[in-house]
Amino acid sequence: MTNISKLLPEKISDEEAYNLVNFFMNLALTLESHYFAQIQRYVNEDTPGYPEYLRNESNDELPF
Repeated sequence: MTNISKLLPEKISDEEAYNLVNFFMNLALTLESHYFAQIQRYVNEDTPGYPEYLRNESNDELPF
């Protein structure tokens, strides 16, 4: 696996750092939203032996 810190620019302005981080945070949120169902399916089906209380199954019950 590539060391990500070696790929990042060394000297950038504060504004450029903010914009870079903001871009990747938005990209991560967009990807997670777009692939949410697939991610949930993978976590719930491809993790045999995973403790039941840690599985991400939907629960429509109110907590109270």
